[in-house]
Amino acid sequence: MDSSGGLSILLTDIKMPRIDGLELLQELSERGVSPTTIIFSGFSDFHYAQRAIRYGVLNYLLKPIRMGELTETLRRAADSLRQERGPEPLDAEEYARFRTECSAEAEELTRELARQICRGDSGAVQKLCGEIQAFFQQRGYSAAVFRKFAFQCVYTLVGEVNQFTGAETALLEDTDRLALLSVARTIQDASALLTACADDLCAYVYELRRSGKRRIIGDVLTILQHRYADENLSLNTLADQLGVTPNYLSALFRREMGQTFSTYLENFRIERAKELLRDVRHKVYEVASAVGYGDARHFGKVFKAHTGRTPLEFRNMVPEHEG
Repeated sequence: MDSSGGLSILLTDIKMPRIDGLELLQELSERGVSPTTIIFSGFSDFHYAQRAIRYGVLNYLLKPIRMGELTETLRRAADSLRQERGPEPLDAEEYARFRTECSAEAEELTRELARQICRGDSGAVQKLCGEIQAFFQQRGYSAAVFRKFAFQCVYTLVGEVNQFTGAETALLEDTDRLALLSVARTIQDASALLTACADDLCAYVYELRRSGKRRIIGDVLTILQHRYADENLSLNTLADQLGVTPNYLSALFRREMGQTFSTYLENFRIERAKELLRDVRHKVYEVASAVGYGDARHFGKVFKAHTGRTPLEFRNMVPEHEG
């Protein structure tokens, strides 16, 4: 305890008799007490750490504790408490007033922020973070109330992103940034850290979506390499195989490849036909079938539209060009 009777640094385990560490943090939080907290646990499941971070925990150390890691964590905690003017403590009455009067609006802002993050819209994310800061400032809340809200907001955002992506983001493992948030002195400082966390989540979602799109296009090109001779190959059959809608695949392919799928497939087949026509052992109808055209006459029309020559004219010109 410090001289005012409030806890300065709290070291607690997760599993304890009568009350566990997370229940203790929840109880302290409801009473408006926000100690600098370090949690010990034998649980490797990071969901425990996620819940702990919601209450502003400085660090989460897994047993067996490494003395060097504990020493460094305690040093950081002590440094934050030795600052000439530490962060103001949370006033329980003010926080109760916030919960009664404004928590519903604040939660809606958090949900909207989560929606924009999941859309990958960084501009909207930054704008909303600014609106959240203004929301607290205009209502005259202290940095301590905003700081507590920011922790809960980060926790909620991570949960929404994890659910949306089906993957676990490592954002909550960045204990240094969260430690800075736990000692932020002003709403502006805490808001900047909240914005940085939201930006990171937005970038994470965007990159996952981009990698997913690249994977889909890569799969399309791989399938095309092996199935271009299948005259039934189409955007619809590919979309069904890849588990996406034809409209989505069509728009994605055009955006990523700069041309429609049908144009790309046709060009691919004609280039392959040129290679086969150079070998005089292949008859034109055999070449047509080998590149996905069951109708040799239709193949001839498509080939001439691309090259300006019929398949036979192209074959007859090959020795001249190669010589």
